[in-house]
Amino acid sequence: MLIEPREVIRGNPSEPYALRTLLGWICRGKTDPRIELGLETESRVNHAMVEVPLNEAVSQFYHTESYGAEGKEVEGPSFSIQDQYALKLIKEGTKRLESQTGYEVSLPWIPGEAKPWNNRSQALKRLEGLERKFLRDPKFQEAYVKAMGKTIHEGYARLVPSSELSMEEQGFLPHHGVWKKNGSDVRVVFDSASKYRGKCLNDCLLTGPNLQNELFDVLVRFREHEIALTADIEAMFSRIRVKKEDAAYHRFLWRESSSEEVQVWEMTGVVFGDSCSPCIAINVLHQTVEDAGCEEEIQESK
Repeated sequence: MLIEPREVIRGNPSEPYALRTLLGWICRGKTDPRIELGLETESRVNHAMVEVPLNEAVSQFYHTESYGAEGKEVEGPSFSIQDQYALKLIKEGTKRLESQTGYEVSLPWIPGEAKPWNNRSQALKRLEGLERKFLRDPKFQEAYVKAMGKTIHEGYARLVPSSELSMEEQGFLPHHGVWKKNGSDVRVVFDSASKYRGKCLNDCLLTGPNLQNELFDVLVRFREHEIALTADIEAMFSRIRVKKEDAAYHRFLWRESSSEEVQVWEMTGVVFGDSCSPCIAINVLHQTVEDAGCEEEIQESK
């Protein structure tokens, strides 16, 4: 079907003819006058291609040669207008904390978009479902309680005082757990994509541009020197504080046992489930490098 003739252009009896197919134009037939005389038996089939302009060919060549190695700017014209605006909000809302180590950020809310309303009832149902799973799997419950306790102990969540419980502008994040690769620890996942009356928290946030290095670029760096070093920032997102008014939309319900009273907690740091979190984290990392005055050294190492 792909080479079925759609159109035929014939030449002289001793010349090849052209066929238009789904794959383009194909030229086939006799290629030497001697074939007509029976002196040669050769026959060829050639695929005709449109000649690419020289300037376009050169442009394609350099684009291919530089793939993944051209680097990525923190901001620039390659970003969409929406991404540029989101990054502008993130950068303007990022400030270094004077009283403690770290940074505080404001979330890039979509202008004019109504923020999610109080969905405590949804969060309570999800908690009750989680507790039913605890009854079926005590090992999972033990690991979950341990993981949640670590989150609270590290200061990544705070107990909301009773004076703030009646706030109208607040939102609750349902949460669940997934086993880590070691099979003995659980990661608590806060669900920013959970819909309530057709809307979730991520529907109200700008995602921002992808500021992460391309994987190809990272792999190429391993060929530059004999020894390669990697590092990991523990709890990278959670260490970045969010403003109090934004934290109010990251509340959650929790109790270690169904016999206890349900308490309202609030995440104080950037939540992994937020769509804008990767952009915020990378931007803060860039800001940290600039504030430390080692930007030139980082560029040289690249």
